[in-house]
Amino acid sequence: MANLVSDTSVTKLYVATFNRAPDSAGLDYWVNSSDLDLAGIAASFFDQQETQQTYPAETTNRDFISSVYQNLFNRSPDNEGWDYWEDQLDQGALTRDVFIQAIIDGAEAETGDPDDAAILANKTEVGLYYAENGLSDSEQAKEVMAQVNSESATVISAKNTISELAAANTIINNQLLQFSRIESGIDSSNLLSLGDTPGVSLESDEYWTDNNITFGFNQIIPDEYTDPDLELNLTGWSPISEAAEQVARTAITELQTFSQLTLSEDNSGNADIRFNALPLEDASGFAYYPSTDPVGGDIFLDSATMSSEDYQPGTFAYHTLVHELSHALGLKHPFEDPNRIATDLDNNDYTVMSYTEAKNLRISINYDPEDLSIGASYSWSAMPPSYSILDIATLQAIYGANTASETGNNTYSLSFSDYTYLTIWDAGGEDTIDITTTTGNSDIDLRSGELSSVDVNSLDQQIAEKLAELDSMRAPDFSIFITSAYQDEANNLYTGENNLAIAYGVWIENVLTGSGDDIVRDNGVNNNIQTGAGNDLIQLFDGGFDTVDGGSGSDTVQLDEASSQVTINNQGDGNYLLAGQNFSAQLTGIETLTFTDTTMQLG
Repeated sequence: MANLVSDTSVTKLYVATFNRAPDSAGLDYWVNSSDLDLAGIAASFFDQQETQQTYPAETTNRDFISSVYQNLFNRSPDNEGWDYWEDQLDQGALTRDVFIQAIIDGAEAETGDPDDAAILANKTEVGLYYAENGLSDSEQAKEVMAQVNSESATVISAKNTISELAAANTIINNQLLQFSRIESGIDSSNLLSLGDTPGVSLESDEYWTDNNITFGFNQIIPDEYTDPDLELNLTGWSPISEAAEQVARTAITELQTFSQLTLSEDNSGNADIRFNALPLEDASGFAYYPSTDPVGGDIFLDSATMSSEDYQPGTFAYHTLVHELSHALGLKHPFEDPNRIATDLDNNDYTVMSYTEAKNLRISINYDPEDLSIGASYSWSAMPPSYSILDIATLQAIYGANTASETGNNTYSLSFSDYTYLTIWDAGGEDTIDITTTTGNSDIDLRSGELSSVDVNSLDQQIAEKLAELDSMRAPDFSIFITSAYQDEANNLYTGENNLAIAYGVWIENVLTGSGDDIVRDNGVNNNIQTGAGNDLIQLFDGGFDTVDGGSGSDTVQLDEASSQVTINNQGDGNYLLAGQNFSAQLTGIETLTFTDTTMQLG
């Protein structure tokens, strides 16, 4: 009898050990999947975290015996029985799991106390009913069991409570499914069309009429360049360097990942877009818009910046090449008429076509420990290395979006130490922004067409880190010099602000953040949001069924609904199910909920 495994026998173990009904999944596992007999299950219970928390190491055998009697029979043991079982446990004649089964068997024997048998039968019936209804909240399972004694009326009352809980759970599960949203491709409704704001500010109205375009690298001066009407000063003309050629090919390859353009290299001298180098005094490059004119689409770069070092990603020369190539495809400056762009969008965070740098400057502090001298130098070497969010959107409006690119389950990473900017075009799959290695604060907006800031290091942080570095070198006190060097270029120095963009039409499903105090805003599909350490804020504003794990720290989920519109189901162990008017969510490791009308502490 003791080794018969059934829903009923395992339910009795739950009652005796934990004073609660079994959760549905747990009962199913022990009965159908564990491959253990009842004695093995009883012994395994004592390996579980819940058992160790219920009966910590300092729990005496006498206290343990008392707890089991209370769990099973709502009473303390008689003194004689208490002493007997305590002696058996103290002497090692039996273990605690064997003791539990012995007490259950004794209550059900013909010589057992009828009241004990009745209470055990009632608790078993209620426990089974709880599991059969698919419930799993351990706290609710204890509360239900606390209602039960030897009276049959208590069984009816407990079952009514369980039915109400199950009905509420069904409503929540239906709501969870109602708001669940998975998208396999792009959000085409979010792509910009010609004439849409703000992309219209980059439209020149001069485009290639065929998406099949050729490009090449002139090795000699074409005859048409000598036409006097062009007024081209060809003094010092040269082919562009191999380093510049490679960057051009890279930029052209990337163009094809997000647009429907097909660009083929043709060095016969007759390509649509032809690259050249000239010594330029007042510019880093220039280009002609697409046209049937002999120079339509042709690009001229400053011959003074042609080395491999000049063309590293993030350099001004690299940035210039992408800028001029975009002109050759029909993009204009955003500050030019017609349709001037809003001032707050006229910078390199949004478009490579702007003349306004954002935080693209890097500082180098040069300390000589020999003569104790120090100096600072600056370089525009944190420029966006490729097309920014409005460039991609406008080129897609002109030439179409590539919906077959990056359709797998991709992961994107970024950190302050990269000193770069990333714009994500991703046409499908379940994708993740993984910034778990970062220590600075991040502000991630998963909506398409929005900017985010990854691993931000403020100027104050950078100053403190540099001073600490100098201190470790036993340098003199350069705090005034260092502070001034950073503060003099406070508006331009790279901090990580706005260094990540999600292109229009792109769904990014998941985000994993680092140890900073991070902010994450969801989008309209199911998101998996894990915010790691730090005191994080997760904003669930846009629907879907989101799974949120706040990790360590004091974490808050912010909702844009009133508390009366949100159903909260405590799943136990710090897990909560939320269902509102327009969203649903599974929360773990969240300490605070904020609504439009109030704040609630969880746990």
